[in-house]
Parts: sequence; C-alpha cells; structure tokens
Amino acid sequence: MIKNRTGWEVLQAAVFALFLRELKTRFGKYHLGYLWAFLSPAFQAYAMVAVFAMMGRTEKDGISLPVFHVVAVVTWYLFPISRFAR
Repeated sequence: MIKNRTGWEVLQAAVFALFLRELKTRFGKYHLGYLWAFLSPAFQAYAMVAVFAMMGRTEKDGISLPVFHVVAVVTWYLFPISRFAR
C-alpha cells in the first residue's frame, strides 16, 4: 500500500535523491572518491590558512583565520555554480 506523504516529505525525498545522484556522479567513479569530497576543501582551506599565516595575518574582521577560510571554502564548494568555474 502506498503511504500518503505531505508535500514537504516529497520535497525532502526529492532533494535528498538529487543530492545522492550528484554525489555519486562527482565522486563515485574514483577510488576513495567520497573521502575526497571532504579532503579537497580541507586541503584548500589549510593551504589558504598557511599562506595567510605566513603573511602575518591572524584574523579577518574579528574571526579567526582557520574558521574564516573553512567557512569560505565550504560555501564555495556547496555553491552549485562554482563547479562550472573549474
């Protein structure tokens, strides 16, 4: 028997299915590809923090440098248009 779902439940299921499809398409064909989805932004944020730390910067607008760059890099990777810029 088919369970009646609300519009919100259908929307959640559809967005989750699209998320899984995109994740598999981008990272599923590589060995340890899903791990790379987390390591790539982490390496990039670490490199940015290292470069700015060598320049003597310790914070940006009152926010610690690692937190600032992790939030910036994660936001960039989550923004869908960013994949077309590569």
